[in-house]
Amino acid sequence: MNFQTFRRNYRQNPFLDSASLIRESGENAQVLRNQISRWTKKKLLLKLKKGTYIFSDLDRKAPLSLVYLANNLCIPSYVSLEWALSFYELIPEMTQVITSITSLKTRRIKNSVGLFSYQHIKRSAFGGFVSKPLDGETAFFIAEPEKALVDFCYLNLSRFQNDPAKAALGSYRFQNFDQLNHQKLSNYAQLFECKKLDRVIKALAAFIGKV
Repeated sequence: MNFQTFRRNYRQNPFLDSASLIRESGENAQVLRNQISRWTKKKLLLKLKKGTYIFSDLDRKAPLSLVYLANNLCIPSYVSLEWALSFYELIPEMTQVITSITSLKTRRIKNSVGLFSYQHIKRSAFGGFVSKPLDGETAFFIAEPEKALVDFCYLNLSRFQNDPAKAALGSYRFQNFDQLNHQKLSNYAQLFECKKLDRVIKALAAFIGKV
């Protein structure tokens, strides 16, 4: 298969997975891998991680969504932590790193389109996310506001233990607490089965109720 045919067949794809391409194309697996390697060296394709690629800006027709890619570079995962907190305007700063939660091991993936950070939590706490539509027919998974906050507190527990309200307002400059549901905060905290986290979330909920 030449590159023109390959581009015509697959440029609508938001990303390219070599294993899927081999199954769908009917091409010899090693031949196609060699072609993909050559196209990558020519920068016709951009490598996101081993076996996952996108077309270059000139050849790509599908819109580039970093949060959609974040979900698919590590499966299962959902966007959470700083990126989600900023998305919901719970913190004022926008982070350039796409931060996610996974039930797999903690990892970071850096490539030509961005930096993707994945933090591990146990499988029983892996939940509390929703699907948000993007352009076209795609969507991405992102934590609900309450789960993003609970995930963040859990992974930064030592910074919240002494004075949760001070840490929230001082170190992290949390805002717009009025959009948070206290019961959801409590329910999501209980998924972690961590007494220290329960105490932090209860203290934050009590503080939020006074704001």
